Amino acid sequence: MKNILFEISKQKILLAILGVLVSILSFQIWKWKSEQREKEIIKTTKVCQAAISAGNRYVENSQTLESLYLGLLENDAKRIERPGINATFKVGEVYVLMYNRPAKLIPSKPRYEGAIFEQFSQKSQNKPPALLVTAKSLLKNSKQAIVNSPCTPEEFVVSLDDLYVTIQAKDFEVNPQPFLF
Repeated sequence: MKNILFEISKQKILLAILGVLVSILSFQIWKWKSEQREKEIIKTTKVCQAAISAGNRYVENSQTLESLYLGLLENDAKRIERPGINATFKVGEVYVLMYNRPAKLIPSKPRYEGAIFEQFSQKSQNKPPALLVTAKSLLKNSKQAIVNSPCTPEEFVVSLDDLYVTIQAKDFEVNPQPFLF
């Protein structure tokens, strides 16, 4: 009888030890996955911020795009190059997504986890920053394009009115000054 009780208590102790080991292992796995998720969020945030910084640099380096963004220039379809409207739309080409009004920069769903993605997926009080996007396809009938961005996990649809060629030909036009006699 003592042997049976001893064996049962021995098995219960081993099960308890095994339970503790499994819970410690589960916690370590959860901790590792959390760290990996945090690293992925940081990496994705940096890549998104780089696309926004690059978009803003294109706007700042283009007198045409900067004037348009600041509201100093009308959105004249003949003077400003926009893919699918007055410039050739090329799949795989990088364009500037720029709004000259308050808007969502990226769609609400699906979006990555993180404060920056939450901020850019909500309609802003001011104009959102410019963003570099890659063209995927053109929806001719609706004057829209499907684009890809490092700020979103999936492709999304934008209006062609908000897409701009990165280097505007108008920036390189020379307007000769009249001679003054």
